[in-house]
Amino acid sequence: MSTRARVAALCAAAALLILLPVAARGLRLPPPQWGPGEPPAQGRDADGGSARAEGAAFLGEENGVLVFRAYVPEPRLTLAPRRGPLRVRLENVHARATSSLAAERVAPTVLLYESSAREPLAARISLPRQERWRAVALGDTGAELELEWFLARATELGADFALHLGDLAYTEDGIARAARALRAAPLAVYTTIGNHDFHDGARLLHAGFARSIGPLNSFFSAGGVRFLNLDTAADSWPAGAGARGRTLARFHAQGGSGPIVVFTHRPLVDPRPEAVAAGKSHGVNRGSESAWLRARMREIGADLLLHGHIHTHLEYELDGIPVRIAGGGLGLTLDGAPDPDARLVVLEWEEAAPESIEVRWERLNLPR
Repeated sequence: MSTRARVAALCAAAALLILLPVAARGLRLPPPQWGPGEPPAQGRDADGGSARAEGAAFLGEENGVLVFRAYVPEPRLTLAPRRGPLRVRLENVHARATSSLAAERVAPTVLLYESSAREPLAARISLPRQERWRAVALGDTGAELELEWFLARATELGADFALHLGDLAYTEDGIARAARALRAAPLAVYTTIGNHDFHDGARLLHAGFARSIGPLNSFFSAGGVRFLNLDTAADSWPAGAGARGRTLARFHAQGGSGPIVVFTHRPLVDPRPEAVAAGKSHGVNRGSESAWLRARMREIGADLLLHGHIHTHLEYELDGIPVRIAGGGLGLTLDGAPDPDARLVVLEWEEAAPESIEVRWERLNLPR
């Protein structure tokens, strides 16, 4: 091999060593950083007892109880064997879901397990079969009274669960405040991460979001409708790298039937020509990333896209896919004045015919 060929081979090998971790983890911008990791799935108490979850994140130990938060409606728990009692608390459970393992429902969305079994025990949560389903979606509430009102309004509208479209952390302790409010929610809430939840300038918040609320990418089914939560909180390079790319690949490989609802924070494009012309687009920043995401939405056959980020309510079509932007969670106009017309999205469908999903607006009715 010539010297020139050896140098080229070494350069190619070096480039591969650099690009492999980038492709696996992805780079996020700004500021430049590796893609965030996943929340812990296993917890251990002070006496050595442990539990592992699929579809739920381990929040920590509280007074001898291992606490998990579900981020899908039908998670699984495995309780490890031990001699003394093991106590496990599972939060964010559908109010009418059932468990294959005996548990006490200590709050509308909370199950408590106690075990002294000498062999592993498995618990699977199952959603009820019901004629009709209803979900609501809204983003950009922050973590204060507006979030509490959204949860109350969702309950008032008879929602089975809520989708939060991101931006809980408008204050320094916003993630912690939001986590407390969501733990006390009267219904299950599945949350996508917003740009304010991802970082505050150079201060990174996404690890706290993952530890206390859930992963940045996930998917689940409810009543025959498939829901896909994708992280668009910060730019990703390459677009298909990291957890988002892996989640999309798993979702696509899983297949299945039923309509697909995708919920993210930043919309893939900003539908406001005047904002785009003024250089104030609130869509995904990088054109190549937006194009990649649009191609993936067509590839999986998405039926509806839900976004926040733009602090109003808008509807349009993108590549033939209906889009709803519901970012008016603060109940303000784009100029910052109180908005009596602020709205949230309601999805309603029959379990026997989920393809006929109905999408409509309802007033937020935020009290002033």
